[in-house]
Amino acid sequence: MSSSEYAKRLQVPWYLSWPFIVVSMIFWPLGVLLLVMRLARDRHASISTGRILKVVGIVVMLVFAIGGYSYYQEQQNLYGDTLGREGEFVVGLAITFTLLGFILWRFGNKLVYRGKMVREYLDVIVNKRFFEIDEIARIVSKRPDKVASEIGFLIRTGYLPDAYLNEGAKRVVVPAVERHLAMEADLERRMEAQTGEARQSEAPSANHRISETPERSAVPPVPRLVTCRSCGANNIVTPGHPRECEFCGSLISE
Repeated sequence: MSSSEYAKRLQVPWYLSWPFIVVSMIFWPLGVLLLVMRLARDRHASISTGRILKVVGIVVMLVFAIGGYSYYQEQQNLYGDTLGREGEFVVGLAITFTLLGFILWRFGNKLVYRGKMVREYLDVIVNKRFFEIDEIARIVSKRPDKVASEIGFLIRTGYLPDAYLNEGAKRVVVPAVERHLAMEADLERRMEAQTGEARQSEAPSANHRISETPERSAVPPVPRLVTCRSCGANNIVTPGHPRECEFCGSLISE
């Protein structure tokens, strides 16, 4: 899937497309604002771009900090304490983009933590199916109130769709996981039924000798659990029918 198709699927306006955001970094306050707006809509990007932003931020900081300092030193050697308008503009530009690099680095750190947090909770809740807040807190080695707060964040941002916290019972209710359990039970019944039919068709008749292999109807593809490469959560996917991850919106297929 191309980036433009992905943007259309997310219903992202043109000014939140990645090419426009990159170009808008020339006027970096606008670029950072657009970046935050895009990540607020794009759950997949918000947990997968942290390391990239950290690296970009470090590079921008180093290039403009070193470049600006070198230029300042050169101007000092040539003209003394007077930089002039051009020198002040260049140094100011270097400071501005050094600040941009720092902001990107800090923001990247935040997204790295978010990605780690999302993957950790989705693994515990969706894959391992622990729902009690105290039990989840024990597994992730955090305080129960901290766990409840972070799970609330995942619910508000759509990583646990339609879920809610039952504060009285101190547990999280996730309808998506309940659907998984129901579908898994249905698949198990279907597999048992298909196995029984296969055994009956292979058994020889008492009154007739089977000389030819009976024709079997085409078996429809059986849905199965597939792990999302982005968030790590298990999804039920039918082979040959790609779909969005229920939890982060990434495209997954069997």
